[in-house]
Amino acid sequence: LSSSISGFTLTGGRVAETEDDSSEDSFGGGVQCAGREYVMDCIITNNAAVRAGAGRNCTFVRCRVFDNRATSNLGSAFYGATDLYGCVIDRNPCGTKYAYYSNESGNVIKNCTFGPNESCDFRTTKASMVCNTIFMSGIYSGTVGAYSNCVFLCQPGDSMRLDDCVV
Repeated sequence: LSSSISGFTLTGGRVAETEDDSSEDSFGGGVQCAGREYVMDCIITNNAAVRAGAGRNCTFVRCRVFDNRATSNLGSAFYGATDLYGCVIDRNPCGTKYAYYSNESGNVIKNCTFGPNESCDFRTTKASMVCNTIFMSGIYSGTVGAYSNCVFLCQPGDSMRLDDCVV
């Protein structure tokens, strides 16, 4: 196990919120990790950033993530190399873009629930594994990767590979 934090409420985090500052220092309002460190059993709420209002480049385990935002509309909750295990993600307003956005390969999203999230999209642009996850609303798209044993209470994207999923 690499570095980790556990059992905290992470709230009120703010990094630069204007799109003029789109450097990586303006990402990760709640928490930004250097290399997928563990954030376990935490509540992550009311944080803001240009991208990744809740967090970036971390492995989140059994976290509740809600009411975070990103002013760029890319990753109101998460952005980048971010893995999720057993998390509940809901109410992260994102305007017209994504609550979860990743352009990194190898991400894992397992045993999670994505709630209404203001009808936001879920998007991965490189190979990722998504399994045993519930998507409650929005149009979720992932152009690359596999979705297995997932439940979509919404319309999944046209180009998604679905294995043993319920739509």
